[in-house]
Amino acid sequence: MKRKSSVIEATMPLLMIVMYGIGLGLGGVYASSSVKSGTGYFAYYIKGYLSDHFNADFLSVFSISFLSVIFFHLLLVIFSLSCIGTPFICTIPLLKGIASGLIAATLYLQSGAKGILVYCLLLWIPNVMQGLVLVIFSAQSLSVSLRLFEAILLHRNVHHAISISDTLSRFVLFSSIGLGGALLEGVLALFLGGALVV
Repeated sequence: MKRKSSVIEATMPLLMIVMYGIGLGLGGVYASSSVKSGTGYFAYYIKGYLSDHFNADFLSVFSISFLSVIFFHLLLVIFSLSCIGTPFICTIPLLKGIASGLIAATLYLQSGAKGILVYCLLLWIPNVMQGLVLVIFSAQSLSVSLRLFEAILLHRNVHHAISISDTLSRFVLFSSIGLGGALLEGVLALFLGGALVV
């Protein structure tokens, strides 16, 4: 049983990467239909999001990026401390992937190769940092939620203690890395945003 549990825990990061990838694809598909029709809430949101970057507004870019990180990480903490949080934890990388896919696909569809260049110079490194941290934190949160499910609902002993302090320390660590990504995104927007308007 211990071996089966370790195999399941080893596949959790892969599951979170797959969910993030599916989100990227869904975001791209939705962006293509939204850009063609020229309507939709997401098109309006992305236009505002990118205008902050192109206007070199450090504080606005930093705030939106960091609040997004904190929002997703707080959801992960809440759902990891719930024995039925597993499906919700799996949707968080999916949602982050959809957001990233929408932005990248919109830039590509509106500006072609220049849009991809803008994405690579302005958004790619912060998005990779924040996406990677989210995937790792999601996998760890999923592990905690499953162990809690096993302990409470199935009345089984769990070999690893479920520690709230470990979960909160992971939250602080991963949110600090997310803060670094938000700072980098703000700095890139400040120095490159005005020059890369599409």
